[in-house]
Amino acid sequence: MVNLICCQVVTTDQCNSCKSQPEDVVHAVWSCKEVESVWSNLSWANLSDSIHPGDFTNLISSFLQVSEAYKAEIFILTAWLLWNQRNVVHLSRPTRPLGHILSVAGDMLQDFLNPQVALPVVDQIPISHQCCPPDHPQFKANFNGAVFNSINAVGIGVVVRDVRGDVVGALSMRIPLPQTVAEVEVLECRRAVQFVCEIGIHEVTFEGDSVLVIQALKSGKADRFVYGHIIDDVL
Repeated sequence: MVNLICCQVVTTDQCNSCKSQPEDVVHAVWSCKEVESVWSNLSWANLSDSIHPGDFTNLISSFLQVSEAYKAEIFILTAWLLWNQRNVVHLSRPTRPLGHILSVAGDMLQDFLNPQVALPVVDQIPISHQCCPPDHPQFKANFNGAVFNSINAVGIGVVVRDVRGDVVGALSMRIPLPQTVAEVEVLECRRAVQFVCEIGIHEVTFEGDSVLVIQALKSGKADRFVYGHIIDDVL
């Protein structure tokens, strides 16, 4: 409040609610006569004897040490709402009734907790993926990718095997992150096709995880897809 007076934002340090005491943080959210009715509805919030005027650190520490976490959370939300209410009053804007503060704090806490409820973990039988070598005299090219959002990039990997399952070529590279997942998958396929051409291999079976991309390639109708220009490159 002293800083506000120095900056001529306000002209007095008197509490704008009770108009009888100098206002500091503890007074605004705890000891003001106007907000006592808010805390009196909480039987466990009777800490007034241990709180000294102006000592907000002592006030908040007292609640952070309670054994039930929800009590500290309700205190923090309620104190924030009261401080926000105080700012609204200074700006001469409409305020909510003090009697609604606790219910609003409870609703805010519940809205936060609801998404935190852990979903039950269902045991799943692990699926074993085994590479099947291609029919003679073909080769098989497996392609895949990984998205790295932190660096806005995609890692592309291609492995080419012969009829015995032996690796005859491998590629790993990074490209800028495209706009959609579908575009990522079709770019993986295009790079796999380019790679087998670069190493001089023909009669190749391509295998990837994206059913959508495989169907698009089989249809041969690139104009149906937003990434049709990439499909054209592959075909």
